[in-house]
Amino acid sequence: PTLRFRLYKAVSQLLLQRHDYVALEEYLLSIFQEFERDRLFAKNNHDTKLQLLTYIVNTLFKNNKLKQSLLYAEKLKTAMEEFHHLLYDKYIFFYYNSLVINYSQLNPKKAIEILKDLKDNEKIRSNSFYHLFVYLNLAVVQFAQHQYKDAARHLSKLYLLDGYKTAERTLKLKIVIAEMIIRFQLGDIDVLNYKMTQVRKEFKDLIAREDFVNEKEILELIRLLAGSPSVRNNKPLVQRMNKFIEQDGAKGAGDTEVINYRNWLAGLL
Repeated sequence: PTLRFRLYKAVSQLLLQRHDYVALEEYLLSIFQEFERDRLFAKNNHDTKLQLLTYIVNTLFKNNKLKQSLLYAEKLKTAMEEFHHLLYDKYIFFYYNSLVINYSQLNPKKAIEILKDLKDNEKIRSNSFYHLFVYLNLAVVQFAQHQYKDAARHLSKLYLLDGYKTAERTLKLKIVIAEMIIRFQLGDIDVLNYKMTQVRKEFKDLIAREDFVNEKEILELIRLLAGSPSVRNNKPLVQRMNKFIEQDGAKGAGDTEVINYRNWLAGLL
């Protein structure tokens, strides 16, 4: 069993690195059935079972099989309750994350309700990263539902959290860019311009890096948008926006963005 578990982890990581989610889904579902059939799961390797179920949930979501992803989320929850809730606390965040990502697509109102309940969950609040996740995802789902004031309010509260204070600067930059997008939608141009000055000063070194070329360009586009009375009538700006949307490597580029830059820009055209 130990050798088979090691092989599963190696193959999974290889497919993940290749971004071959279709093959990854097929492999994970197959290997999970094999492990269950051969009764390999036990108390001493329970962590592997929960990890595998989490991978399945996320891969199904990535392949847009949302209802099936939710079914495996419930399998994950049931497994978390085995062996007197062994490792339950370790995986509680991943279970709720499974619900949020799927319901954000299927039923955004339910996703918002789940996230609001999580704000007061002691297990979530006790972990600064999880707490940050709740506020950040509340803002993102509310933005997608055009609830811009609520989204801005949750981002403002997010800045006060310990999780934000200790977060990596790369994530902080993307969070602030998300707020500027929301401020643009609200028409808070003065706040947006103030944030723009702050960002260019605080994150000057990151913006100059080659791997942050998307952030550098979206910041410039936000600045131009904020100064343009009519987006669609500004042909040079529209051309620049389209070039950014259609550039090579655009597919999947939004996976690491708080708010998908290209989807947002496309909605303005």
